[in-house]
Amino acid sequence: MSAVKTWARSLLVLAVFSSGALFVVPRSMLRQAKFVIEMVLLLCVIVPVSFLPRVETSHAPWNQAATVPGDAEPFSIERFYARETETRVEEIARKLKIPLAGVSVSTGSGLRLSAITVLVETMPEEETLQAFRQSLISYMGIPAEKVIISLKDG
Repeated sequence: MSAVKTWARSLLVLAVFSSGALFVVPRSMLRQAKFVIEMVLLLCVIVPVSFLPRVETSHAPWNQAATVPGDAEPFSIERFYARETETRVEEIARKLKIPLAGVSVSTGSGLRLSAITVLVETMPEEETLQAFRQSLISYMGIPAEKVIISLKDG
């Protein structure tokens, strides 16, 4: 029950902080600021609730790292972000009909992508490869030298 109180208290503090931040934001950016604040508040409500049915709580209290059944490691936002990024890379490759052998995403501090390594079964045509690389660079916001595309056996 103390975990719920802590969660509710943190939501309240976030709401108070957000309303204070709205006083500082210029009028011209008020709509955008309200949208961002609403999304942050919505995420703060939805994310903990969405993991409730899958989280094992028998071994660890709420204030410790929760684990998802089948995972050996505790939940990590960095791992979640990397997995979601891998999924997006796979979707882009699927749209361009590039046969993937695997995708590896490295995250740095502050949830920044440090590298994306893509292994392909067969090297696609140069035009398709460049379109794929440019899609990753623009969609992921990562420098070109951090996108590594290589052949599975090479």
